[in-house]
Amino acid sequence: MLIVRLSEACEYFEDLIKNSYAFICIGTHLRSDDRVALEFCSRLLELGLNINTILCEYGLELCVHEIAEKKLNKVALIDAVYLGEFTQGIIVLDVDEIDDKLITFTTHQIPTKAILRYLNEIMGEVKVVAIGIPVKNLDIGFELSPEVQDVVNILIKCFNSRN
Repeated sequence: MLIVRLSEACEYFEDLIKNSYAFICIGTHLRSDDRVALEFCSRLLELGLNINTILCEYGLELCVHEIAEKKLNKVALIDAVYLGEFTQGIIVLDVDEIDDKLITFTTHQIPTKAILRYLNEIMGEVKVVAIGIPVKNLDIGFELSPEVQDVVNILIKCFNSRN
C-alpha cells in the first residue's frame, strides 16, 4: 500500500494517462462519501478530455461487459476506501494487496479479486492498479463530506490544465 499525498497526485495520475490506463470509477450515490469516485470521474468527463473513463455505479461487476467490449487491458480502479481515519491523499494498491478482509477497498458485492480473475480469463492479462480515495462517512445520504469534497476539488485541478 502506498499513500500518495495530494501534492503528488497530479504526477501520479499523469503517469497513468501516459501509460494508457482507463479510469474505472466505482461507487453508489446512496452512501454519502461512497460516491466520491463517481463524483471525481463525472467531473473529469465534464472536462471533455480524451481519457477513457467508465462510471461503475453499484459495483465493478456491473461494468465487466463494458471493460471487455472496449478491450481495456490497463485499468485504474478508483473507489472509496474506508481506513477508519481520514487522510488527505490517495491510497494505491497493487492487485496482490487487495484483500477483502484487511482493507475494505470496495463496499460492493462480488469480491474485487474474483472479478479481476474473471476479466483475466475472458480478456487475457489485464493490468490493474487500485486507487482508493479515503472517506469519512458511509451512512445513507446524498452529499460528500466537506473534507472529501475538498479532495475531489484538488484532484480535478490536476486535469484543468490539460483542457
